[in-house]
Amino acid sequence: MMAKEKRKNKWLEWRFTLLFLILVSCKPAAEQNKITIFAAASLTEVIPAAVTSLTESFPETRFVYNFAGSSILARQIIAGATPDIFISANSDWMNELVKQKIIGQDEPLTFLSNQLVVVQQKSTNTTSQSLRDLQRSDIRFIAVGDPDHVPAGKYAKSALQQAGLWQTLSKKIVAGLDTRAALAFVESGEADVGIVYHTDAVVSRSVKLAFAFPDSLQPTIKYQIAALNKKDDRIKNLVEHLTNAKTSRQIYKNAGFILLSP
Repeated sequence: MMAKEKRKNKWLEWRFTLLFLILVSCKPAAEQNKITIFAAASLTEVIPAAVTSLTESFPETRFVYNFAGSSILARQIIAGATPDIFISANSDWMNELVKQKIIGQDEPLTFLSNQLVVVQQKSTNTTSQSLRDLQRSDIRFIAVGDPDHVPAGKYAKSALQQAGLWQTLSKKIVAGLDTRAALAFVESGEADVGIVYHTDAVVSRSVKLAFAFPDSLQPTIKYQIAALNKKDDRIKNLVEHLTNAKTSRQIYKNAGFILLSP
């Protein structure tokens, strides 16, 4: 089942990339007051909220968002998409942009972190209490972001390998395009449990937090931000606001993110 999901995900990733590039190429070139932000799916609520809190500093500016898995967004950029700002849920995909000379090595700023947790539907009677419980026969499918590409999935795979459980549990994995897709699998009942970010569990009304990964297995999760548009001073100012403004950082904290100093 995992191989089938991976083939489907890969096809969808490239389809989304192609569709996005077509849409971008069809837009008029005169939208001078537009700022486009590509951001990891787990930031879907907080980045628009942070931007809204800063609108007085950016009068007459229209913000356009593209939320998806960091891998999809990075590939779109490498393929020619031109957002003003990119926010990745790990450093791997930001490093890909460095390799492609799209951004400089010292440009990405690390400003947030997160934690891995296991979630189940609220209606579930039996609650898993540890990673070992995921081996139970009644847990048939475990939803995660694609372990080969999506930061949340890569973090989960690494932690399960460290725990000595990946070989056993990999047969149960249902791979999503991003962490929110993994969350949706649990919400819909297509997966018995999901491994997602703590902040994903907070925003869902349909799942409950079963347990967090133990501290010894928690990966070092790094959200990085970089300005791709170097010609517009507004972009530099916006990155500064998103990473350092008290209002922005309070929004992140309230949503369950761990604040880091950029």
